[in-house]
Amino acid sequence: VGPLAVPGQYRAELNGAGATLSTTIEVLADPRSPADAAALQANLDFGLQLRGELDRTHAGIEWLRAARAQASDLRKRLGEEARYAAVVQACEAVIADADRIEGQLHNPEAKVVYDILRGPRGARLYSQLAPLYSWSQDSDLAPTAAMRERHAALAAELAEREAAIAAMHQGSIQTLEAAVTAAALPRLILPERQ
Repeated sequence: VGPLAVPGQYRAELNGAGATLSTTIEVLADPRSPADAAALQANLDFGLQLRGELDRTHAGIEWLRAARAQASDLRKRLGEEARYAAVVQACEAVIADADRIEGQLHNPEAKVVYDILRGPRGARLYSQLAPLYSWSQDSDLAPTAAMRERHAALAAELAEREAAIAAMHQGSIQTLEAAVTAAALPRLILPERQ
């Protein structure tokens, strides 16, 4: 579910079983709403922008979790063998980077949606973008100046976090990949057979 469409004419298509059905839909303005077309459009644009930023935040969180999971698994499988010390150290750097950046994107201590303030970290980026998006969905009116100001600050913070992820990719991830190559690790790392 996304932002509500503004009043106007829309074309809807349904494709399937080798056929296409289409029709025109007219969305009418709510006669009870005091909002004009410009306010509705401003609210739609704001909601779409926030939805995109929530999607980008979620994608960053998933990328970090995947990097951490793979580095953690490799770290565990290598154990304490001295010959893999550089790889283990590189795994630990990836894990530390992923933990740090993920903790800036959302509160990983939260167990349920309404638990965003759990622990000393409190509400993080995702949990601050989400209410703005929700509030934009609850109103017909254009976003307030305060909402736009807060959004600008959060968008700047998201850009910083995305830059940190890119730096991690070029830093600790590349270092880990180089260490794995230098160690000539096999594709499968299996326990020694007894």
